[in-house]
Amino acid sequence: MSSNSMMKYIQEHIDDSTNLPQTLPLMHSCDGFDCERIIQDTQLKPMMCPVFKEELLYFFYGKAAYPIGEKEKYKRTDALCCPVCFIIDIEKVDIYRVFPFDTGAFEAKMYSQFIHKHMHINEFEIDNNSSAIRAYISVVFGDNTRYLRGISAEKEAEDTYVNSLLKMLSANGAFEIDERSNTIEVICKKAIDISKEIKGIVLPENLQRKKVISNFIENNNIAYRTYEVRNMTAPTRYNETVFQLAMTFI
Repeated sequence: MSSNSMMKYIQEHIDDSTNLPQTLPLMHSCDGFDCERIIQDTQLKPMMCPVFKEELLYFFYGKAAYPIGEKEKYKRTDALCCPVCFIIDIEKVDIYRVFPFDTGAFEAKMYSQFIHKHMHINEFEIDNNSSAIRAYISVVFGDNTRYLRGISAEKEAEDTYVNSLLKMLSANGAFEIDERSNTIEVICKKAIDISKEIKGIVLPENLQRKKVISNFIENNNIAYRTYEVRNMTAPTRYNETVFQLAMTFI
């Protein structure tokens, strides 16, 4: 078990009698084009990460929190630009690193209103197993329901690093950051065989009808949820729909 600020705090506030919340699945979001490529390869593959300078594969724990299409300038009428979410069983993947927030936003100093610019990201790291993740949720949020809603139970701590994190998690008002600031990020180094580790998929209805995708879903007995795509509607408009449909797998 690690001995950084985050894990010390968790260890101090939890014991053998603590009932940890149930395990939640991992969620990986992409657009329809990448979904088709992933299904053709039957793999989620690591890609070069500009933050840690190595090939990594990213997930959010229990939430489809990554917004697809937020940087798109134009509205699109095809499903290739619309959000898709792969739901993965966390117990079937080899976890490399875990953080309590979006590390990309940390690297971009988007949390600077709460986290000092000289703070090192490693002090916030959670041990790379599902038990440590569940312990973090139990200590900081209380239960899965509060975690999924982004409502922290703890407001302050003696440790400077943890206190900064708790201030961000409990902040009220208008900020540049979004819910990725309170969503656990899980990182893997190895490719994942989606024919074996996938629990489900959320995707546009017209994308699901494509033969390569419908055959994969049927042949591997994959649970899925679909949504309708409307003409001249920005892909970002569907992110909340995907979020809610992904929640049905919990």
